[in-house]
Amino acid sequence: AKKKLKLQGGKSKMSLTIFGANSFSRKLAKSLGKNYASVRLADTNPFRRAVYDLQESNTDLKIEKVSIHDKRDIGNAVRGSKDVIFVTHDYFLHAPCKNSVLKKTSDVIAVETPERFIAVTPIEFDHYGEADVAGAKAKTAEHVFNKVPSATIINPNLLFGEGSYFVHYLIQCALKSKSGPGGDTTFAPVGTDDVAALIEKALKGDSTKGKFYNLDAANGVKYSQIVDAVSSYAGKNLGKDSLLSTLLNIPLIAEELYGNHAINMTKMLSQDFSPKTGGDSITKDLSYELKD
Repeated sequence: AKKKLKLQGGKSKMSLTIFGANSFSRKLAKSLGKNYASVRLADTNPFRRAVYDLQESNTDLKIEKVSIHDKRDIGNAVRGSKDVIFVTHDYFLHAPCKNSVLKKTSDVIAVETPERFIAVTPIEFDHYGEADVAGAKAKTAEHVFNKVPSATIINPNLLFGEGSYFVHYLIQCALKSKSGPGGDTTFAPVGTDDVAALIEKALKGDSTKGKFYNLDAANGVKYSQIVDAVSSYAGKNLGKDSLLSTLLNIPLIAEELYGNHAINMTKMLSQDFSPKTGGDSITKDLSYELKD
């Protein structure tokens, strides 16, 4: 009988593809990459300084950068990968609609058939310019499950911790005495570590296949409370002047893009993100901590 091939370190002989090179995607690459021979980060701009920093600080992690602009590029990013994770990320004015990109990715997944396909759709990266945000998201989920019945979709509430965006944005606003977006709503914040743990569970077993998860804390937190917590953490109050490119160190030509991102976040704050009960809702009593 032939001997089974043993892989050093127990790693999969194949790659993990993660769509998105944003902060949460990079956290996932760092957390999950140890289980794979390599991690492919697929993004319209994977050649960013933060990705090189990730490589330099994690020398045992092999990262492949894949630039995607059309469906053929999506196929190249997926082909040969054991597992695929799609992270909705970075809404800007002229960026491709992530609902559309997720649909196209599921079309490709149906052909390439990796072992697992997991879509992660944090609320802070939704496009709130849609007439019916929830409806657009639901139709996208329906498309994904029609194409890939074994897919798992995880819909996290506001993220905090390593790899989060919105809370990190507010902290940077406070540190620079700039204002964050206006508005108020109730969130049910979840830690990025909790989301990563659910993704790791989904990758290891079959119990999450074909399921849609709302990932919320058990208790709601008002946006005003988050602002107070951020101000206390930073030791400064949010100022009166807007942040935009002052914080992000981008050319002024990109001001329009980031300005519309700020508008999108303001629209988000007019929604209600109280703990959900629909779907396979997972609630945890997560204390709101910013030390991570």
